[in-house]
Amino acid sequence: MPGPLRLLIVEDSEDDALLILHDLKRGGFEPDFTRVDSAAAFRAAVHRGTWDIIVSDFNMPQFTGTDALKLLRATDQDTPFIFVSGTIGEDVAVEAMRAGAQDYVVKGNLKRLVPAIERELADAAVRRERRASEERYRLLFARHPHPLWLFDRETLRFLDVNEAAVRNYGYSREEFLGMTIEAIRPSDDVSALRDRLQAGQPGLHAPTLWRHRKKDGTVIDVEITSHDVDLHGRPTRLVSAIDDLGTTFKVYLPRVEAPAEAVREPAAPTGTPIGTETVLLAEDDAMLRPLARALLTKLGYRVLEASDSAAALAAARAHPGEIHLLISDVVMPGESGVQLARQIMAERPRLRVLYVSGYTDEAIVRHGVLEPGVNFLQKPFTPAALARKLREVLDMT
Repeated sequence: MPGPLRLLIVEDSEDDALLILHDLKRGGFEPDFTRVDSAAAFRAAVHRGTWDIIVSDFNMPQFTGTDALKLLRATDQDTPFIFVSGTIGEDVAVEAMRAGAQDYVVKGNLKRLVPAIERELADAAVRRERRASEERYRLLFARHPHPLWLFDRETLRFLDVNEAAVRNYGYSREEFLGMTIEAIRPSDDVSALRDRLQAGQPGLHAPTLWRHRKKDGTVIDVEITSHDVDLHGRPTRLVSAIDDLGTTFKVYLPRVEAPAEAVREPAAPTGTPIGTETVLLAEDDAMLRPLARALLTKLGYRVLEASDSAAALAAARAHPGEIHLLISDVVMPGESGVQLARQIMAERPRLRVLYVSGYTDEAIVRHGVLEPGVNFLQKPFTPAALARKLREVLDMT
C-alpha cells in the first residue's frame, strides 16, 4: 500500500533519519514526516497530529524509544510503532513488543522496513475498525431504551448492565456486578430458572414471560429475550427485558339498552364553498399533488396540474381558455412559486394566485411571500380551510 505516509521519526541522528526516508521513498512511499529527539518534542508531535506510523531509534542521549512507546500507548493503542535501531538485541526487542511495539528493524538491514510498515498499516486499519465496532456496540448497549445485561452462564454472575437496567431495577451498576441473576428473581421462581438454564440450548431464545424483583421488592412481569455468546472464551448470555407488559387498560362505557344504530358515512360539511373555475395546481410533492387535485375536483373546479414551475408554465401556455387561479407551492425545484406566478401573470394579468407551503415563516419571508396583499395558506390545511380560501381569493373584487 505505498503512497502518502504521515510519519513521525524519533531519532537523534539526522543522517539515520535520511536513510530511513530514502528506503521508504524507494519502496514507493511519499513520507510527510517530522523528526523529534526529546520527550517534549515527542509529546507535542503526538498531540499536534495524527500519524500513520511512528519509527523510533532505541537509544538516544536524553530520550529512549521505550520512553516514547510508553508515552504513546498511554493515550493511543492503535498507531503502529516500529523500532529501527542498531543496538537493540533480541531479548530487548521481545520486551519492547510486549510493551506495545509492533516490530523492530536493525539499521543494517533496512530492507525489512517497507514490508514491516505495509503490514502494520494494514493491521492498524483492522484494529481501528475493530475498536470502532466495539465502541458502537458499547453505545448501543449502554443507551438501549430497554434493560440489557450480560451474565456468565456457568456462575450466573452479572458481567455488565446498561443504564436502563440500573434505572428500572434500582440497583447501581456496582451492585449488579456483585450479584447473580437469581437475585432479581422471586425466591419461588429460582428453581424454574435453574431448570431452564440447564435445559436451554445455545443460540437465540424466543421471548418468554418471567417475574423479576426490583431492589425495593416490587415484582414485575417482564418479557425476556436472550442470546448466547462467547465473550473472551466464557459462555455468556445477553438478555433484553421489557417490562410492564433481564399493564392493562380498562375502558368503561355506559350501558345503552337501545339497539345499535347502523354506521353511516359522515356527511360532507354543510356550507362548504364550491366553484367551477379553472385552477392550475403547481405542487412538487408527488404524494400530495393527486390528493389536492382530487379535493379540488370534488369541490367542482377544473384542474390543471404540474409537478414544477417549468411544467406549470408550459401547462398555462398550452391551455386555450381562461385560468382563474394558480395554486403554487412556494418552494419547488427550479424556479420558486413566486417566480412562476410572475411569469404567468405577465401573460395572464387577470390570474389570481394562492401560495401554499409547509416551511417556516422565516423561509417564506425569504421567498417574498409574506407581504401585504399576498394570499397564503399554511400546510397542513383541512379541506374546509382550502375551500374557504379558494372562494376568498376568487371572489376578491
